[in-house]
Amino acid sequence: MALQAPRARRRTPSFPIPCRCARSSPCRVCSHARRRSRRRSSRILVPNQPPTIPHRSSPLTPPPTSIAIGACTRVDASPAAIWTCLIDIACWPQWHDRISASNLLGPAQPGSALCWREHETLSVARLTCVEPGRRLEWDLLQGPWPGQHRWRIEESAGGALVCHARSLAVVGTDQDVAKLRERLLVAVNDWNGRLRARFARS
Repeated sequence: MALQAPRARRRTPSFPIPCRCARSSPCRVCSHARRRSRRRSSRILVPNQPPTIPHRSSPLTPPPTSIAIGACTRVDASPAAIWTCLIDIACWPQWHDRISASNLLGPAQPGSALCWREHETLSVARLTCVEPGRRLEWDLLQGPWPGQHRWRIEESAGGALVCHARSLAVVGTDQDVAKLRERLLVAVNDWNGRLRARFARS
C-alpha cells in the first residue's frame, strides 16, 4: 500500500488584513477583521485614567435643619430701662410702629403666653426664660418664621449692649435657606434699630 503525503494545512491569516479588493463594500475578511478588532478594543484599559464618580442629585452634606442669626447693638440707656421696654409688652406699639397691638397673657414668667399683631399677622409665643435685667426669651408658636427669640442685655460703658438672636427651623420647607437667612437678619436688625431709636429720641 502506497503511503500518501500529508496534506499541507492552510494557515489562517492574522488579523487585521487590509482590504485589497476593488469592491465598494468590504469583503468578508475585512469585515471580520473589523468586528474582531472592535471586540479587542473594548477590553483595553486606558492607563492613568482617573476613576469616574457617579453624579448625585443631592449634595454630600445634609441640608441644615435650622438656622440661627444674631446681632448686637449698643443702646444709650441703662439695662434696667431696656428691660422695662422689652418686658412691658403692651407698650411695644409705642416704639415699634409695625406692631399695632400686643399683650402678655399672664405674669412675666416662663410658661406665660404673649401675642402681638405685626403687618396684620397675628403672632403667638410662650415665654421660656425671664431673668430681669439680663435675659428674655420666648418660642414663637404661631406666626411668620416660628422659632426662638433671645434677648441678652449687658452693661456697657455709658449704656448697654443688647444682643438679639433668632433661630428658625427649615425642615419641610422648599424655600432657599440663604434667602431665609438674609430675611431673618433683616428682621433682627430692624428690632435692634427700633429699640436703639426708642432711647435716642428721649
